Amino acid sequence: MTSYASAKGRPVAQAPTAITPAPAADLSSAETARIAERKDFILEHMPDFLPVMRILMEDGYLTGSRSVVRCTLLDESPHE
Repeated sequence: MTSYASAKGRPVAQAPTAITPAPAADLSSAETARIAERKDFILEHMPDFLPVMRILMEDGYLTGSRSVVRCTLLDESPHE
């Protein structure tokens, strides 16, 4: 099946075959410490998220622990 654009003789953009992530930038010692804190938080409070995070990294949605911006616990107190 041809697209409408190609049927009309217009150029058709080709879809990329693979997404190549940009190379990671070097981190400062402060950024490395923040990433380590977030990673420890995830390991302690959300260990079930690690397999999901690995899948997201394989699919190119995350570049690793540096892609996690914020981790917080929800307030578990009863609401009135």
